[in-house]
Amino acid sequence: MGTGRSSRFSSLLVQLRLAVLGTAALGFAAAAVATIQLNRQDLVRDHLQRVATAAEPLVARLDAVAASPQPADLNELRRELDRQSRRGPLFWIRLPDGRRLLSRPLQGIDGASLYAVPGGTGDGPGPVTTRTISNHRYLVHRHHRSSDGTDLWVAEDVNEPWRALVRLLMDMLLIWLGCLALTLLALTLLTRRIIRPLRELNRMAAAITTDTLATSRLPVDGAPQEVQDLAEAYNSLLDRLAHTWDHQRSFVSAVSHELRNPLTIISGYLRRLQRRGGSLQPEQLR
Repeated sequence: MGTGRSSRFSSLLVQLRLAVLGTAALGFAAAAVATIQLNRQDLVRDHLQRVATAAEPLVARLDAVAASPQPADLNELRRELDRQSRRGPLFWIRLPDGRRLLSRPLQGIDGASLYAVPGGTGDGPGPVTTRTISNHRYLVHRHHRSSDGTDLWVAEDVNEPWRALVRLLMDMLLIWLGCLALTLLALTLLTRRIIRPLRELNRMAAAITTDTLATSRLPVDGAPQEVQDLAEAYNSLLDRLAHTWDHQRSFVSAVSHELRNPLTIISGYLRRLQRRGGSLQPEQLR
């Protein structure tokens, strides 16, 4: 059983098919990963550009509150959050004591998972992370930290762009499968053409006899150069074998002819001696 499997995988056609399948699979995987990464980078870049524009009033308000806090500042911040969150990305504020100021749009979804993110370190913007909440994908990150430790967080629903990316990958998969099928078909036809002289070589080698040695030749027309070289070397070998065989037959024929007359003479002498065997001893007759 192991020998049969080994013989199947030793076929040139099977090896080429496996090589093409493996290369195509690796190529598609690399293309898919690169597409996902590039599209995510584009999503993040566009997201950061939109957030930078939309968050300018909030950043200014946070910095002003940090510089000179007033009792009504929280209400002003909440109203500003409402105004900005209606226009696109969802904003919320994490106060230094751990409390959060949420915009009204954010309160309409499962915000517990959305804003339950680590506070992060440093004063600059935090890394952009992807969170899946209620079958929606969000880009979430800390956009700004004021001097008193108040953080401005932002989240944006990117579910539609992500679905478009998934559809793109599915289209790529269908195109890849179609191209793979065409490639395998072309490879099968090409490989059969390439190995046809090799199969002919095997068939002729099994059928060669001493009678057909001089006429058996492998056709080389239409074969690749490497196969043509092999076929020509095989035909040259047949020519040398046929030439050697002719010389051998000629030698045997010549030797047979040269030995025929002496043997005939010797045979005649022996028969004459047997006829005159009356004067010979029994040992001589034997």
